[in-house]
Amino acid sequence: MLVVGSLICFRGFRLYKLVQFLLCGWIGYFLTLQIGAKFSVEGTILVVIALAAGLIIGFLGFHYYKIGMYLSASISAFLVVFSFFWRQAMALGKALLEQVSGVEHVFTFGNFLQTILLGGKTGEDMNLVELMLLEAGIRTERWSEGLEQIMSLLKQGIIWAGVAGLICGILALTFGDYVIIILTSIFGGMLLNLLVEQFITLDKAVSTVVMIIFSVIGIVTQIKRERQKS
Repeated sequence: MLVVGSLICFRGFRLYKLVQFLLCGWIGYFLTLQIGAKFSVEGTILVVIALAAGLIIGFLGFHYYKIGMYLSASISAFLVVFSFFWRQAMALGKALLEQVSGVEHVFTFGNFLQTILLGGKTGEDMNLVELMLLEAGIRTERWSEGLEQIMSLLKQGIIWAGVAGLICGILALTFGDYVIIILTSIFGGMLLNLLVEQFITLDKAVSTVVMIIFSVIGIVTQIKRERQKS
């Protein structure tokens, strides 16, 4: 725990880049194996090519780590924001479908949205729905309005999620280094504090102070080291 805590606390930023090197390298190696298999390349040659590709992609991931940082922040922000609009669209769609008894037997709500967004073979299904609506005494205009509201929500979700992803990606590029340094220093400080508590009994307040001290030392050390390198 001493070694792990010290590495994370005082060299967490470099450790992050190393992890990115290993992750990108593994992805490059795996994808090369899959592509090689598609072209009937086998044996030692394929392994050598995959290793070379893994090393190259791993090096790119290490050297251009901010690209991964940008993509991670952008994709995460996009999914979080879009999920809010997606849940609203699902709730609205389910409420719309529940107005007509038996629609759930025509297609599920997932297929319903897929039909709206991607098109498909459900033209006959849509006609059946309209017949059910007429039988239930509900005007087809109300059905169309419901679909328009769902589409509007999803379009708004894509726009706002895209904006959020862009902003978070830019913030990650600008402040990402410091965020990684702070988070790794705090996590490493927590591990070192747990190590200290194995030998010395500390109350909660003192334990918190010790963790903060380790974290601050780690933050200062990492920032100083990176500034010296740049």
